[in-house]
Formats: sequence, structure tokens, C-alpha cells
Amino acid sequence: MTMSTEIEKYSRAITWRSMVALLFGIFVIQPAIIYYTLLSGVALPLAPWILIILWAELSRLLGSPLTKQEVYILLSFQGMASIFALWYLNPIYGMYMANTPASFAFGMAQDIPDWYAPPPDVASQLMNTRWIFLNPVWIKPLFIMTSVAAFWVITDISMGYICYSLFVREQKLGFPLATAQAEVVVTLAERRKKPMRVLMLSALAGVIVNFAISFLPFLLGPFLSSSWYYIGAAQIFWSPLLYLDYTPYLAPMLPGAGLAFTFDLFQYVIGFLLPPAVTLAQLVGAFSLYFVGTHLITRFDLWPSESPYSTSWPLDQIAYRAQLYFFISVIMGLALAATFVPLARRPRAVLRAFSALARKGEKEPVNFGLTERLPPYTLLLALFFGACLANVALIYFLIPDPSLILSLLLFVVGGSFFLSFLSSGAAGVTASGFGSAGAAAAGFAPPYQTEFFIYSLGHRGWQVWFTPFTLYNGGAGIAQSFLQADGCGAKKTDFVKAYIIVTVLGLISSFLFISLFWSISPIPSGAYPATIAVWPVSTLDWIRTREWIWRGFLFRYDLILYSFIAGTIIYIITDFAKMPYFLIAFVTGAGGLGVGGGGGLSAGAAATWLAGRALPNATAQFVGSLIAAKLIAPRVGLEEFNLLRGNLVLGFTIGIGFIDLLRSCLILLGKSMWLLPY
Repeated sequence: MTMSTEIEKYSRAITWRSMVALLFGIFVIQPAIIYYTLLSGVALPLAPWILIILWAELSRLLGSPLTKQEVYILLSFQGMASIFALWYLNPIYGMYMANTPASFAFGMAQDIPDWYAPPPDVASQLMNTRWIFLNPVWIKPLFIMTSVAAFWVITDISMGYICYSLFVREQKLGFPLATAQAEVVVTLAERRKKPMRVLMLSALAGVIVNFAISFLPFLLGPFLSSSWYYIGAAQIFWSPLLYLDYTPYLAPMLPGAGLAFTFDLFQYVIGFLLPPAVTLAQLVGAFSLYFVGTHLITRFDLWPSESPYSTSWPLDQIAYRAQLYFFISVIMGLALAATFVPLARRPRAVLRAFSALARKGEKEPVNFGLTERLPPYTLLLALFFGACLANVALIYFLIPDPSLILSLLLFVVGGSFFLSFLSSGAAGVTASGFGSAGAAAAGFAPPYQTEFFIYSLGHRGWQVWFTPFTLYNGGAGIAQSFLQADGCGAKKTDFVKAYIIVTVLGLISSFLFISLFWSISPIPSGAYPATIAVWPVSTLDWIRTREWIWRGFLFRYDLILYSFIAGTIIYIITDFAKMPYFLIAFVTGAGGLGVGGGGGLSAGAAATWLAGRALPNATAQFVGSLIAAKLIAPRVGLEEFNLLRGNLVLGFTIGIGFIDLLRSCLILLGKSMWLLPY
């Protein structure tokens, strides 16, 4: 039957079945995430794909299989539960942080405003209150948190359309991760025999591999030197079977040069999604910083006196310290070049992207011969700038310092606008951010970006750290979800509607369940072990980091400028060589790839975690891409391999996620026995 109207061409993505699944994620999974975080200090590693497969198979058994549009909506929003689960736990953590001995010792407690946390006398009374948020002292903090969530939704959606028009429609970037996820959605919905077999077999392989290299060391930790240690607020499990570090052995010949390899097959499999040219650029970026760069820093004795080099340093420690003292500024300069230089080199592409959004009422062609109207760019820009300006106005209301207005406009408005471009460009050619909570990775973003902008404001009071200063760069993730909508035959308006629904319900769920957990036992308390074991460590780390930031070591404007110039030269040369992707892949590799590990960490702690793994992970991805391009694709056939590799990679990820979830359940059971009398 020929379909003649737009409504007939698209199948609905928002149905009662998809909404039931989303409600399950919000009101069942979200409280589990909250409880697990209170017990362990890290986010529950619940991969959205596990829930998606559960719902897909359950609906098939009931005789009403999900369509690919419904599966697409589940993919887009099951992970949203993780984002909003802890939203209203932050004010409680802020109250705790404001009243710790460390806060008073560093002189911070007296500067914490009441719009961030209740004063000490009120906080002590609240510990005896059953329903925490019913006290009027929470009106200001909760209003600010809710306002930021509203700004987030508006900026994400508006920039999502703009980034979609520029990077998907105009520049036609590949977005390997988002494309692979869309392929798996179609596989689960249509049950095609060969892709389904590849998906299931690779999932089984992921289960076996992660069981061997992660789950068994977790069970046998005391015998295999496996350990738990803290980075920032998170407790990290370390398996000795994942990485082999030769850095200390190389020190007598090449002091400071990092050299490590990984046995984590996950990193090799990710390389299947990327061409060797991209993974080589990532490897060059990681090698330049963490082998050549750290060696030169050591050779010329550039380490500061407070951090003298030792030949016993492993790669983790060398990369972390080099990043703090040198490479964060270098990465920022390169990232700025990767953002602005391509736009300056090809301004017509930007104009064409906006002109596509300017054609009011005209339907834009997408995949499968479908058409859909896109909102006009005037509306999108009005929404984006309106939300950003509202955020600036809110900050100015909280800290009425006229000298901050220009900087706030530059950083909140301009920073959010162009960071979305940077993240979209990175996600378009790499697999950075793999494993993030949303449907598609947001893409690469420079480490400590928010701290850098706050530092650059020039305001040296503690209050500035508690303002709702937010950089809204989520447009990259939305753009990728729109790309997936094209591949799955779904309407973007359905995505937007579901996004708003899930945000509102997710915030309500977070408010209700955190209030409920408080009514059971105050937070912090012995009922929630992480709040008395992890929170003191994370608070002290947070305060010391910001004290250290004021000393001026973390952000060096001279290195940012020199790196920007170097990045500009690199882009111009590689662009003439028909490799415009090189700089963004180089920066992604230098920044740690954002792939695997570090889940549940703060932005700064995640940067720390990823820096030490940049070189081995980049090497693994390069090897994986070579294996795929030179060995597998020629035997299977390039066209056939391109159709199946998304299922292979995502299937392997699903298997890994299943074992991680199993390990987390054991942790949950063990820590839940904290209060038992035996």
C-alpha cells in the first residue's frame, strides 16, 4: 500500500507501551539508582540496552512486539532516569558540605549563601525532620535547581535542531556510535536473522570476557591484588587484568614517557566503528601528550617544586599530574581551535544550515523517503538565547556584581553555543563518550570546562562556586537522537514531547523518592554507607581543588593561546590534505577519549580517570580499527560488515553491561546488610 501523507509515513513513537516502559524507568529504576548511590557512592551501571531488550522480548511474548519507533524512544530515554535520579539529592549534599569541619577550616562555611544550603543552626534542626523538603528554607535552593533543569531542556532541544541541521544534514558526519545504536534498534524491532544472531553472539562474548577480566577479580580481589580506591566522590574498582603499565620500567631510558597497554577487549571492539585514519589521529593525540609531552616536561625539569618527578610514577600518576599542571590548558586551546577554525574556514556551511531552518513550512527530506518540517531558526535561537540569558539574570540576582555581566554573557551564552558545536563535531567522527546515559553520547568536551569559566570570571569569593553556572552543551546528544529518528522512521517531534515528559516526571520522581529515603533515615546516616564513607572524602577533595584552582596552576592562558595557534595550523594543514577530521580526533585522543570507565564520576574526577587511560585505550582502538578494516571487512565484505558491525559492537557492550549490573547487585546486597544486627 502506498503511503501518501506524512502521518501515514511515520509510525507513532509515543504509545501506551513505550510510555509504560518509560514510567517503569522513572518510578522503578530511578529509586534503585538513588539507593545504590547512597550505599556505594557511584551510579548504578544499568545499561539502557538491558531494559530495552527486556521490554522488547516481553512485548513479543505477549503477542504485541514493539515497533522500531517505540524501541527508539526507549533507547532515547531509559538512560534519562540516571540523569534526573539524583537531581534533588544535590541540595542535601550541599547542606552537608556547608556544615562539615573542612568547610569551616577553609573559611568557606560563612560564605555559603542561604540560596544554596540552609545555615548551620537550621541544618541541625532539619536532621530531626522526617520530611526534609517541607521546610521553607528549601524554597530558594529547589527553585534554582528546578530552573536549571528547565533551562537545560530548552537549550538542549533548540541547539539539538541547530547541530542536527549543521552536522548531520549539511556536513553529513557519520556519527558512528549513534548510527550503530540505530542499527540495533532496527534489529531488535524487525528481528532480522543475521543481525540478530550477530547481536546475541557478541553479547555472549561480552558476558564471557567481562566475567573473566572484571567479575572474577572482583570476587577474588584479595588474592589478585584487585582493589577499591577513591577518585573524587566515587569508589573505583581496579582489576589487575585490565592494564599493563611499563612506564616505571621505561623511566631509566625515557623518564616521564608513558607506556601502557590494555587487555580490555571492549576498547578494541569500539575501534570496529571507526576508520583507521580517525583512530590513528586519536593515537597521535594521546601519544603526543602522554609519551612525548610528559617526557619533555621531565627532561627539561618543568615539574613544579610541589610535585617533583619520581621514576616510580605509573602512567596514571604521570598523566594526572601532567594534565593538572599543563595539559588541561593545552587541550582547551586545541579544542577552541577545533571549534572555531572549521566554522571560519567554511562559513557557508553554517549559513546553509540556518537557511534550511529558515524555510518555514517546507518539509525537509530525511531517510527512507520521509519528510518532516523543522522549526525556524529564529524560534530556536530565541529559545536558546532566552534560556541562557535567564540563567545569567538568575546568577546576577544571586551575586549582584556588575563586573560579572559581560563575562557571564560570554561564557554562559557563547560557551554553551559553541561547546555544542565542539561536542557534535567530536561525536560525528569518533566514539567519544561511549556508554553515557543518554541515547547517544554527548561527545567530547574539554575537562574542567566549568571550572575554567568560573575561574575566568575573576570573582574570588566562595559564593561564585555555588551559583547555577551551567554550560549547556547537550545539543550534541539531541542532534544524534534526531539522526537516529531518521534511521528509525520516527518523528523528531515525538522525541521532543517524550523528552519534556520524561524530564518533568523524572524531576517529580527524584523529589518524591529522595524525600522518602530521608523519611526512612536522615542523609547522611549509617543507613546509607556512602554518605558517611564517601561524602567526607569528596567534600574535602572538592574544597581543596577549588583552593588549588585559585593558585593559578590549573589554567594557564599562555598555553591556551599557544595551543590555539598550533591547533589552527594543524587544522589548516590537514584540511588541505583532505583530513578535516584530524584535529578533532587528535583532541579527543588527547582528552582521554571519554570511552569506558569513570562512570558516576564528577567532571574533574572523570578527567583524572581518563587521562591515564588515554594512551592504552587509543592504542587499542587503533588496533581494533585495523583488524576490522584489514582482516574482517575483506573476508565478510565491506557492505555486509558495515551492516553488521553496529550489532557486533553494541552486542558486546550489552554483555559487558549485564556483568557490571550483576556485580553491582552483589554490592547492593552486601551493603544493604549494613544495618543488620549480625
